[in-house]
Amino acid sequence: MDAKLKKVIEFIQKNGVSREEDWQNNISLVEPDWQKVMTCPDNWKELEGVCRCSEYIYLARYEGGYKEGPIYLHEIISDLKPEEWNFHSKKMKEYLIYETFDRWPGEPFETMQRSYCRNGIGAAGIMIPFFGYMPSLRVIQMKKIVEEAGDEESLKLINDFIKERERICQPPKTMMAVDQTIGYNPCPFERELISDLLWMFKKENFAIIPLPPIFLSYETPPLFLLYPHLSPDFEEARHRGRKERHSNIRNNEWDSNIRNHGYPETYGIEELLGCYSPNPGIKLYVLGIRWLSEKRNFDQNFLRSVVLVHEISHWIMHMLPGPGAPKWDTELYNLTETELHETWAQLLTSWVSGHCGSGSEFAQTFDKLSACQPAKYNFYKKFVKINSSTIINSLVVMRKLKTPATLKDFETFIG
Repeated sequence: MDAKLKKVIEFIQKNGVSREEDWQNNISLVEPDWQKVMTCPDNWKELEGVCRCSEYIYLARYEGGYKEGPIYLHEIISDLKPEEWNFHSKKMKEYLIYETFDRWPGEPFETMQRSYCRNGIGAAGIMIPFFGYMPSLRVIQMKKIVEEAGDEESLKLINDFIKERERICQPPKTMMAVDQTIGYNPCPFERELISDLLWMFKKENFAIIPLPPIFLSYETPPLFLLYPHLSPDFEEARHRGRKERHSNIRNNEWDSNIRNHGYPETYGIEELLGCYSPNPGIKLYVLGIRWLSEKRNFDQNFLRSVVLVHEISHWIMHMLPGPGAPKWDTELYNLTETELHETWAQLLTSWVSGHCGSGSEFAQTFDKLSACQPAKYNFYKKFVKINSSTIINSLVVMRKLKTPATLKDFETFIG
């Protein structure tokens, strides 16, 4: 390995990749020619192999020749050349493809997203009829680059994304059949998080099976039913009430509702952000994630990732096959004490947070979310220093109980 490349790789392994001036100054002290190293296509796969997925956007910008100013994904995609595509690692290719579909999903998804953001129109229950899928120009551009590069594996990934969206957008038999959920495929960064978690169970002789179905759900989160004025459509409806002289809902009724019920002091994940159930699987509440992100200044993507890992932890507790205990009986699992359910899910999420590092966006988001959650979501802190093998092996014992498990049972089994 070239000495300059080795120095850059060692720096990235220790410090990650950032666009901050201090980061650039520090890497310049280690290797003055670091920008030349990063713009050389022959070095890309090795650089991408040691870079965190969450920092790929910064690395991609450096690889393309760093310019001052904000980093925009569409600029990186616009600068992509077919002849350079295959110099990238598989992970970087997946990242660029996934982010393209995530940020520019095409129609009708872009219209749906705008409608839910704009004055709560979508949240008020107005479904947008759609008949077919139209890829965005960014997706078409990405597909053309991959085709010209002759990358069959990446082309298959793009076509699979398109086919899935075409399936979702098939005309419903009746307008009442329009679903409020969209199938969700975890992004490369989230797949890394899930991999870190599953490996801990793999080492304890648990079998690895496919994840449950995962959905982005546009249905009303339960917390919005208890506190209707939290819903994004509240202000829009209130404003409409001012205009309509004969409105059935008067402004003073809205004001009275706020006075009587106020605002929640804490936010439970299952009430606002997402949930797991044996059927249909994992739901991520889009409206709740967006609302809390705006209210508490969370990054939506990292908040979604924390919620996803939390819900997958519930699924692991229920379904991941363990030695001598293939899964938890569904009825007993459902009746298990809520405090135990949430302690388990939060504990596993804290393990993933630890793997990311205390300064990572994921870890900071997890800690910040825990601080505004009910007490049952923070009981996990009592167990964070206990060996993970002990925790995991307790699951096998709890699954064999003939009665619903409690948090006290858990404490007994981990000694």
